[in-house]
Amino acid sequence: MRKPETRLVKMFTKASPEGFAHYVIPGGYVSSAIAEKIKQHPLVYASRDGLFPGHDQTWRLGDG
Repeated sequence: MRKPETRLVKMFTKASPEGFAHYVIPGGYVSSAIAEKIKQHPLVYASRDGLFPGHDQTWRLGDG
């Protein structure tokens, strides 16, 4: 997450029992538990880019 332009992305999929999966881009799949830990980090913020208000789809590490 510390590399420039790295994002945590929530993608919707029928292949997951939850209906969605998280990926670090570039990087790869991360479990929902790890994704939640990343989201709770004090320097991580949502990009507010979800289709509907209050439904964020990407997160990034801020500039501290």
